[in-house]
Parts: sequence; structure tokens; C-alpha cells
Amino acid sequence: MRCILEELLSLDFPVITKRVAQKRPEQIIVLKYAGRPPSFPAAKLPHMHPDKVFERWLSRKALQTALKDLKQPTQKELWELGVPPKLGQLPMAALSLSHSQNVGAAILCMGDETNDKVSVGIDVEWKDREFSPGVQRRFLNPAEAELLGEHFVLKAWSIKEAVYKALYGHLFKSSMQAPGISFLAIKLEQNHFSYEGQGQRITGQWWLEEISDLSSSRQLFLASALVSSQ
Repeated sequence: MRCILEELLSLDFPVITKRVAQKRPEQIIVLKYAGRPPSFPAAKLPHMHPDKVFERWLSRKALQTALKDLKQPTQKELWELGVPPKLGQLPMAALSLSHSQNVGAAILCMGDETNDKVSVGIDVEWKDREFSPGVQRRFLNPAEAELLGEHFVLKAWSIKEAVYKALYGHLFKSSMQAPGISFLAIKLEQNHFSYEGQGQRITGQWWLEEISDLSSSRQLFLASALVSSQ
């Protein structure tokens, strides 16, 4: 199986690469977009839908690009990243991946021995995604709808998905157990968030970008989040 996954990562198709404005000097976000290549050999992984294989390929290609941009070695185990994901040769690096239809994204933040508890999260969502009526009650607080304005349901979902990933990585590092995190317990303020759970209060930052130049008529929301040790 490993040789098949490494073979997939070695493939190269025409894709659009976009680097998003960095929020910290040591942090980078990369997007990869492409229409699904008809020759993509997804049949080699029969337990996964071909579209999902391709999306995961895009997110890992984005991570490869981020590593190269930060002059870090490209890891061989990129496909088999765990949850939360980590890089064996770069234990201080924090990373997160996301994918949606024909797009993959990666965020990579390089830490050091003085700040090894940095955790990051990322999420990409097409702007035309629809939610079932009433579903926002599961994750959206009334004040957040006013804060986020137009498309507040999708914006809140994407931001909280990114925050969830950052919180998960932060809590997992401290307890080495899979934490249960409620989206309703995540409180969004202007570019900041707070979370109370697991006997502690955690704060961090979030950002939301609108991406419209990927050679597609559709637009993307890209959310990222960061938690750092105090």
C-alpha cells in the first residue's frame, strides 16, 4: 500500500498554485486547484471514491509546495499523515490540510523548541455550498451571525472547522487523547476565538479569505486558525 501511495504523490498534473498572504513570518498557506484529470489512477485505491483520492492528492501536493517554500525536506509519509497530522522529521512543525471539490489546501507553521505547542487549522469551502434549514443551530451562536454578515452560516462553519482542527491538535498534544470539542462551545469574535472545555479556556486567532482567481467561475472561502502556548 505504501508504494502505491508514494507513486500517487509522485504524479504530476497541471494545477493552479496560489499562495495566500502569510499571517506569521514562519507560516504559509498554499492552495492547489485543478479540474479532475481523467487519467488520475484512483482505481489503485478501490476503498476510496476517485474524487476523494484526487482531493487528498491536491492537499498533499499543497503541503509539498509549502515545505519547499520554507526550504524544508519533503517528507515521504505525506499521504499517511495521522490525526492530528505531523511530520516525522519536523516534530516542531504544525500543519493542517483541507480539501473540497477539485481543490486542496495546506497550512504549515514552523515552530521551535521554545514554542512547540503551536497548532493550526485550515478549511476550504466553495461559496455556493448549501446547508439544510436549521442546521446552523448545531454550531452557530446568534451574535456570530451579526459578526460575520452575508453568508454567515457558511463562514461560521468554515471558521469553526479550522478552529476545531487547531484546538484538536493543541489539546491532543497536551493530553495525548482524542478530545471531544463542541462547535457551539467555540465563540467567535473579530479575528479571535475562545473555547472552554476539558477544564481549560483556550484562545486563538482566525482569518477568513475569499478566493476568486482560480480560473473558475466559483469562489472559495478559506479559513485558517492558530492556537499558541502562552
